[in-house]
This record gives sequence, C-alpha cells and structure tokens, in this order.
Amino acid sequence: MQDAVVVMRGRQIAVELVRDRPTAAWARDRVWHPSQELVPLRDGKVRMTLRVADTRELVGWILSFGRRVKVVGPTELRDKVRKEALALSPHRGVAMTGRPSRRKSSSNAKQGMRSSNVVTTTKEIASQSERR
Repeated sequence: MQDAVVVMRGRQIAVELVRDRPTAAWARDRVWHPSQELVPLRDGKVRMTLRVADTRELVGWILSFGRRVKVVGPTELRDKVRKEALALSPHRGVAMTGRPSRRKSSSNAKQGMRSSNVVTTTKEIASQSERR
C-alpha cells in the first residue's frame, strides 16, 4: 500500500500540489504518504510532491482540501480534478468569472462568457460560489 494515499492501488504518478498559506502549517505537521516532500514557498504557501497511485481516491482526497490546494501536475490529474470540481459546481460544469464576452460563440452565447473563463482550481470555483 505504499503507492496509495490511503487504500486504493493503481499506476504510480508523481503529484505536485501547492497548499495555500492558511493551510501550509497544517500540511507541514501531517504525513499523508511516505514519499511526501514539502518545500516552503516565499508567499507562505507550501509545494507538496508525492508519488502515489492514480485513482479516484486521489481525486477525492485533493478535492477534500477545497480551494486551499492547486494541482500543479500532472496535467491529466489536474484535468480530472477540474472535471470533478466543475461537476460539483452549482452551474453543472460551467464556472464563469462574471466578465462579459466581447465575442460570443454558439456554445457560450447564452452565458455571455468567454470560453477562456473556465475555472481551473477548486479555489477559483469556491471563490465564484462565494460571490453569488
């Protein structure tokens, strides 16, 4: 079970996360996995790297930190977390920044939003929800 965060096993991947300042101390005080390495960043955040199984459990574990964590890599994991977070969004997969679009495509004309405004971190999703 050394490649699993908690229980599930799967293909090992190198994960890189950034924890925000309010939760950096908590991250430093806890060991989630034997491969875990923490690097303090200048702004009080912490960069966490670990080699773990690429499972649904990993996505859920990352989402459990909500807006306090950003997935730096791998890209595939970031995309899985983004997809799941957007599915949990009250907008059913369309998280928007609230800025009107200059040009509207048929797929986003109803929202009046640019497609580049899709939220990429759980922190941004939570921030959008708090503004509503």
